Amino acid sequence: LKEMRSMEQKLETSNQNHAKERAALMDALTQQSNYIETLEKDLKRKSSAFDEFQMSQKSALAKIFSQLNKFADGCSKFPSASVKKMSDALKYQVGEWAKAFKISVNDSCDEHDHDQEESTMTKIQALHLEIRELRQANQTL
Repeated sequence: LKEMRSMEQKLETSNQNHAKERAALMDALTQQSNYIETLEKDLKRKSSAFDEFQMSQKSALAKIFSQLNKFADGCSKFPSASVKKMSDALKYQVGEWAKAFKISVNDSCDEHDHDQEESTMTKIQALHLEIRELRQANQTL
């Protein structure tokens, strides 16, 4: 009878220890779950911030590529063959960069930009012709 009593006490002690261990493990599991949730929230927040930053950078690159494309278009209007070659090379390079960064190059521009660009190109062409005329005048002197 004493032996049975002793075994019952050992079983009760074992059950109590098991219950304590189980409770400790459940607490640890709950803490780990909460920590994982916190990390997931932090990751989502940082990922969202990074996505916004990446979109702003892509937007800035698209604007730069568009401006380079416009510049190349303007240069292609010059009568000089070397300037036209440079313009073609620039357009090709901008296209390659756009492919590499998966950015669509916007060739369209608003009317004000187009007018301003035309005015600037006209002035540059006039200066170019004036320089050519001055050089010819210098050679005849």
